[in-house]
Amino acid sequence: MQGLFSHEGLHARHYLLLGYLLFFIACLQTCNQRVITLLFSGVVMLAAVECIICMLQWWGLAQSKNSFFQVTGSWVNPNVTAMFLAMSSAAAYYLLFQQRGRSKIWVLGLLGGILVSLLLLQCRTALIGAALAAFIICNYRFRWFFHFRKQSLFKKIITGVATMLLITPVCYYAYKAKQRSADGRLLIWKVSTGIIAQKPFNGVGLGMFEHDYNLEQSDYIKKGKAADAEKNNATHVYMAYNEWLETGVEGGIPAMMLLTALFVSLILLYPKEHSSPDREQKRATDSQEESYAKVTAWAGVIAFVSMSMVNFTIQALPAMCVFLLFMAILCSPVLPIKSSLPFVRGLFAKPLIKNATVAVLVMAALYFMYARISVANNLLQVKKASVAVTSGDNASALEILVPLTVQLNNAESYLQLYGKALMNTKKYNEAIIQFNRAKNLVSYPNLYLKIGECYTSLQQYENARSCFLLAHNMEPSRLAPEYAMMQLSVSMKDSTTALAKAKLIINASSKTANARSLFYRQQAFEIIHRLQ
Repeated sequence: MQGLFSHEGLHARHYLLLGYLLFFIACLQTCNQRVITLLFSGVVMLAAVECIICMLQWWGLAQSKNSFFQVTGSWVNPNVTAMFLAMSSAAAYYLLFQQRGRSKIWVLGLLGGILVSLLLLQCRTALIGAALAAFIICNYRFRWFFHFRKQSLFKKIITGVATMLLITPVCYYAYKAKQRSADGRLLIWKVSTGIIAQKPFNGVGLGMFEHDYNLEQSDYIKKGKAADAEKNNATHVYMAYNEWLETGVEGGIPAMMLLTALFVSLILLYPKEHSSPDREQKRATDSQEESYAKVTAWAGVIAFVSMSMVNFTIQALPAMCVFLLFMAILCSPVLPIKSSLPFVRGLFAKPLIKNATVAVLVMAALYFMYARISVANNLLQVKKASVAVTSGDNASALEILVPLTVQLNNAESYLQLYGKALMNTKKYNEAIIQFNRAKNLVSYPNLYLKIGECYTSLQQYENARSCFLLAHNMEPSRLAPEYAMMQLSVSMKDSTTALAKAKLIINASSKTANARSLFYRQQAFEIIHRLQ
């Protein structure tokens, strides 16, 4: 489904709507101990498949999904795979403590495979989430806090100091290992906070973070507010790497409060154990499987919330699906959780009401998916047109794209491809119209470069310059906008600026060795040789 739908084909809120429908179905119907064990086993099996893929990619026996990373799992972004494995580790611990004999050894081996895969994927966020989940479940299993409270004050201090001495160098190494990435996120959080301050009550609109953020970052750099280090770390941004900030940018402070309320309400559902005299009796009468199911779900929620502070999690669909499962277990009125509402438990104990509610929700989910089939078919046609454009058959691509104008008029991938096909056939004015429609939905630097190229072909040089500068300010360290401005200066017969840009490209390209930078370097040498 990931490859079938583009950004606008199935909006994030549609995913959430469908997810919450299925979540309520799980709450009402599927949350019994046998089904929970079955669901956790399914999650762990999927995690095992991802681990195998990661190992094969590391050994060179399988191709990575992203040329920038050796190991990605089955997803293009390795963070998605890593966060799914971190969430799955909680389910693996649940099975580990429930299994016996050889099954226990298999699960233990899988946990080792998850740890190795997380290290290969190099996602610090997932390591944090997996560590928290492991600590919470093992603490419940081995009662670490219970024994710690019985220790003397001196032993408590020694334990605390030793823990700090262990955590501090690990945190420092995690920062230094990907320092540029960490510093880049600080810039993202800084600019995002500024957007929230500008629109604190209604935000910029759902799904519009990428569009508004990159324009704001470009303006931030254009006005000279960015330090040199921030310019070096600035790049095109798709998400805020913090769910609170991204929610605040799109929906304002009220949306941030709703997200906080959701997470806090789930955290408060932890199955507390009281220190009353009948505590051991309660522990003996309760099902151990039931207790571990609740704690496992809570540990998974904590892992998800912690990862949401420093990465994208809601858009990481595999991790989000596991989170919805854990959320369903915690909120289900079937399981005897202390925080469940008696009214809800009593209401849905009636088979007629429960079954009728489940039937309505299932029908709503099926209707929703059926309504999206036409969109999926249209986007499949766009894929065919994309293949035609790539092969140079722009006429065939336009034959496919023109009839889809009404259905996909708000689809950025369609508008960009339509504009590219028109641009390739030298219909620049028509291409600009399509590109400008796409520009209202997204703010990709390449989109502005294409618009600038159309303006250059129409000899509207000032419009072209503004587009190239906007793309440059979005990604100051990227060479493509500099190359475009060098070519623009040549077209305008501004030899001074063209030579300056050529020298800049030669100096910058010497620091990189990819094919694109070598091409820019060669073109810059030709410009210098021609103009001097």
